Amino acid sequence: LRASLSQNSFILVSPSQTNYYLCSVPSSIKTREWLVYLASHGVVARHTENFPFLNGRYIRLAVKTKEENDYLLKVIKQGLDEI
Repeated sequence: LRASLSQNSFILVSPSQTNYYLCSVPSSIKTREWLVYLASHGVVARHTENFPFLNGRYIRLAVKTKEENDYLLKVIKQGLDEI
């Protein structure tokens, strides 16, 4: 999942030892707009507005099943094209 997320040059994905990734929100998109878009497509991401030093410009995505991860990647790609 990390490798696939990292293929998009607009998204910085932090290395992780847990079952989630910290991903930057593309600078051309408002964080709240990105979260609403993802949620409207059934993807629940956690905001980081209350995380020190992240300035609310990151979201947290969980690692799920292969099918769910494939769907997540599809939604992200569509969102980057649509927003």
